[in-house]
Amino acid sequence: LGVRELDSKITIWANDMAGNESHHVTNRIVYNTEKPQIHMESDIDYTTWVNQDVAFHTTVKDSKSGIQEITYSVDGEIVKQVTFDKVVNDYSYDLVATKNADKVSGYAVTVEVTNNSGLTAKATRQVYIDKETPKVELTGVTNEVHYNTNQTIHTKVSDVSYKNTKTTYYVTR
Repeated sequence: LGVRELDSKITIWANDMAGNESHHVTNRIVYNTEKPQIHMESDIDYTTWVNQDVAFHTTVKDSKSGIQEITYSVDGEIVKQVTFDKVVNDYSYDLVATKNADKVSGYAVTVEVTNNSGLTAKATRQVYIDKETPKVELTGVTNEVHYNTNQTIHTKVSDVSYKNTKTTYYVTR
């Protein structure tokens, strides 16, 4: 067709030499080279460690050929998949990340969409959720034991987001 974008109807029919006319066949043709658009917004700062769930208000739009399928994933697991059997131009969904990150790099929250022209778009946000308290170990001394020499106390703190926190020591007499 030689055009970049097209949304038209084509109607064909035929006449034979005897004067017979076929029925009319009409098809809509959409030639679309634009990818769908994805918007992801959150009410909190998800780019740093948080101790609560992170909700993303997502909107997917495709004003040309329409949305065919949307896949919502949290840490690689599909939490919702929507397939449309009619033309839908926009769709909204609140995608919520609730699980604790098990590594310092956090995990991905992803929206992937394919439009009816077969074009895909993907948006990913990295979240850092840690709702568990740090685990603290104290070794080198025993509770309620009296010592008459200097003792070396060892501490160990384990937590996925520990590198971003601090340890406070209180010594009382």
